[in-house]
This record gives sequence, C-alpha cells and structure tokens, in this order.
Amino acid sequence: MSKLNINKIRNNKSGKDFISGINSKVILDSVTKLNPYYLARYNPVMFTVEVGFFLVLFIAIFPNISS
Repeated sequence: MSKLNINKIRNNKSGKDFISGINSKVILDSVTKLNPYYLARYNPVMFTVEVGFFLVLFIAIFPNISS
C-alpha cells in the first residue's frame, strides 16, 4: 500500500460521521413512525406486520393459553 492509501484509512471518519448524524430528531421520528395510529393511517401493510408480530410474540410467551 502506498502512503496515500494508509493515510486515507487512518483519517477515515465515517464511523464518527454516522454517530454524529444520529440526533434526537431522527430518533423521535423513528419512534413516531412505529406508533400504531400512524402506521394504520399511512402504512397499513406495516401496521398488519406489527400486529402480527405482537400476536406471535404473545403466543410465544404464553404458549399454554393458545392450546
């Protein structure tokens, strides 16, 4: 490797850029979009997936109730 390539690897800040890119607005928007009311209104397919996930999770946690 040349010295130029080694310097590029050492100066790579993509990990820091990724972490600094996550701010409170992004996290808040992510949580807001998981809201069932939001999903039912704007994305009914993902709402169905979310309901199915919680149904399967409930059956997995309490297997004796379903039989």
